[in-house]
Amino acid sequence: MVTTRTGITGEQRAAWRGFQRMAVGVATRLNQRLLADAGLSLPDYEVLTALARAEGGMMRAFELGAEVQWEKSRLSHHLKRMENRDLVARRVCESDGRGLWVSITETGREAWQKASAAHDELLDDLIFSRLDGAQLEQLDAITSTVLLGLDDDHLCDH
Repeated sequence: MVTTRTGITGEQRAAWRGFQRMAVGVATRLNQRLLADAGLSLPDYEVLTALARAEGGMMRAFELGAEVQWEKSRLSHHLKRMENRDLVARRVCESDGRGLWVSITETGREAWQKASAAHDELLDDLIFSRLDGAQLEQLDAITSTVLLGLDDDHLCDH
């Protein structure tokens, strides 16, 4: 049985717009703070966070792309810029000769550590200090549910 979708309700549209405004506002403020405090953009921070948490501080480029949810070309261009700033290093994977290993450099780790304090402080100021325990649980449940749906194959069929 095929179900047809009707438009979303006014209440749903308002909730979506609120979510969008919140997400953009938080990301903008994070980006500004990270640039001011550590000279890193929010995308730089996302890449460095993934690498800093990876075993040995390195990942295959395709794994890194999946982790930060970026397309191959965006990741490649961004990594080149980060490599030029000595935040990451790239080297060809010797086992297949095509893929790349990406690793965090000492400069990158120092910048990431400095940025992490600013990142966490701002998140606490903007979000966590404003939510009580029940709201935090709701936020976690909502994001988990939506993220599971993003992984569903049927969403890619449209």
